[in-house]
Amino acid sequence: MGRLGSQYEKWSESLAARGRNEVIWIGSANVISAVSILGIAIMSARQLGPSQRGEIVLVVAVAMIAAELASLGTNSVSRMEILSKGNVHIEDYLAMSLGLCVPLAVLMAFALTAFAKIGNQIDIGMVPEGVLLGVAMLLGNMLVDGCYAVRRPGAVGVREILIGVLPAIPVFVLWLDKQLTAERVVLLLAVGQLVGNFYMWREVRKVSKKLRFRLRAWLDVISRSIPIFITNISERMAFRSDRLLVGILLSSSALGIYSVAATAAEMPRILLIPASKLVSNRIAAGEVGPDRILRLVARILVPYWLLLIVIMVIAPNLILQAVGKGYTGLRSPLMVMAVAEAILGIYLMAIAVLIGLKRYTRPQLSAGSGALVLITATIVFAPTLGLIGMSVIRLTAFSAMAIVALSLLTQEFQRLRPGDLK
Repeated sequence: MGRLGSQYEKWSESLAARGRNEVIWIGSANVISAVSILGIAIMSARQLGPSQRGEIVLVVAVAMIAAELASLGTNSVSRMEILSKGNVHIEDYLAMSLGLCVPLAVLMAFALTAFAKIGNQIDIGMVPEGVLLGVAMLLGNMLVDGCYAVRRPGAVGVREILIGVLPAIPVFVLWLDKQLTAERVVLLLAVGQLVGNFYMWREVRKVSKKLRFRLRAWLDVISRSIPIFITNISERMAFRSDRLLVGILLSSSALGIYSVAATAAEMPRILLIPASKLVSNRIAAGEVGPDRILRLVARILVPYWLLLIVIMVIAPNLILQAVGKGYTGLRSPLMVMAVAEAILGIYLMAIAVLIGLKRYTRPQLSAGSGALVLITATIVFAPTLGLIGMSVIRLTAFSAMAIVALSLLTQEFQRLRPGDLK
């Protein structure tokens, strides 16, 4: 066991040292996780129908947004500070991660109860499972950045596999036995997240000392994280609020159809996210000079766009065969969403560069523009335009984010000097 552990340590360190290996490993793990999650979506969609599938999506969307709110942007800033050997230490960060779970649980309980009692969008029985899922997602988000900060990317890949494969197995068994329910799906998703969190926690603790519960240190990190927090919550609103609004303004059935199309279009994003983190990490550590940034970004975006073209060609027919006739309205929205994802890739890479340069106040402008466009246009037009209109609104919002992000990045490059990244 000791020899196995030593081999794992060397492997994880080699991943951190070689960016390409890191992207390949975490990207592959994300693919395995995404295929498992897609399998869960298909099985729940077929057996539960659009309405209950919509309830699951609503709970997951609330959990994701609440987890982003509760993190306060501390994960991104802490990761950059730890990598660049700043004032934030991993022991403070881990303790703060645990402390943030308490307000998150309260926030989730309040939000889900409101959706159940006031809006009748979900069953009240899903509240406990939803709260557990939200807490697990918050801790997972924090630990992912913790692993990157201490150069343990291998643990992130293992976690990605666990959160997808672990819930998919019992969901498949329940699906075969026709015992699947919305509550069970959410609970199993939460369990998968918790197991993945335990694994990451164990790996980070190997290279950290005793946790330090210092409120002053937490407040210092939080004060510096406000710009990133605004960016993150704006991004989360731009990425996930459309699902909430479809469920509220249209119906749970419409949300079920919309979410299946969105899930398919978003699959290539799971490869882009770890690549964007790699870019920001390398820039923050001074390993990528100004002359190499654009070349590195292009090498990531081109294959990402090619993958989206493949999704547009083959995904609609495959998904309709898998989920059944009740989801025939997803074809056109899926095509538009795939184009939106291609444009979103530009935004994600531009923001990754700005974060790596520690320009924390600038990304919030682009994320905020997208959230504003999406929420405003959805409230005004969604009830009359339906799902295809929602996908066009999504495309418009992502385009606004990309345009603003490129403008900010261009301005930054004009001021950048070669010595700034050393």
